[in-house]
Amino acid sequence: MGAEVSPSASKEDLQRAYGVFKAEAEVVEPEYVPKTVNTDGWSGTIGAWSVLFMNIALIRCFLHAWLRIRERAKNLKEQFFEMGKRVWEVYYSETRRHMSQRIRRLRNWAKTNLNGIVQEKVLDLCTKKEEWSLWYDHEDAYTTSNALDRLMRWQDGYFDRGQHFHGDWSSSNLRSRSWAILHNYWQWSPETVADNHGARCPASG
Repeated sequence: MGAEVSPSASKEDLQRAYGVFKAEAEVVEPEYVPKTVNTDGWSGTIGAWSVLFMNIALIRCFLHAWLRIRERAKNLKEQFFEMGKRVWEVYYSETRRHMSQRIRRLRNWAKTNLNGIVQEKVLDLCTKKEEWSLWYDHEDAYTTSNALDRLMRWQDGYFDRGQHFHGDWSSSNLRSRSWAILHNYWQWSPETVADNHGARCPASG
């Protein structure tokens, strides 16, 4: 549902595109209101979802925060692994208090052992403690966008092989919709089939 193409990543265009998803979801379930949404922190995405679903909890993707650090820290060699261990310890904290403690230790370690843009990105992660803490209020929420990212890799390849968005707007939307429909019939892995009581693909669930 709602596999709509957006002409840009602005709040206004994303709101229109996500609005198609909202309208189609409400056709199936009139009282549909998501409790949470996981985002990469893009202001346009946050703004669009906040308008469409006023009481939704916006869960920032921890993976994207780590990727911003990793992109700038690959030259740190052995220190890179120490930093990665400390960052992911924050993610795996079992309680809000535990997370606060690990963020404090990460901040102190970064101030002593890192510098430049790498230090800046690690400290930026630490300043978002309140956003990471939202996880503990919504136990069923996604804390990373891993599931979506895997899906979008397939989608990106599909559009790349089709020369992206050549043609008019209507044909681009139809290509997007056809891919989404076909995806519902892709065979699941044996493990996922078992987890879904024998259903072999999303459409048969």
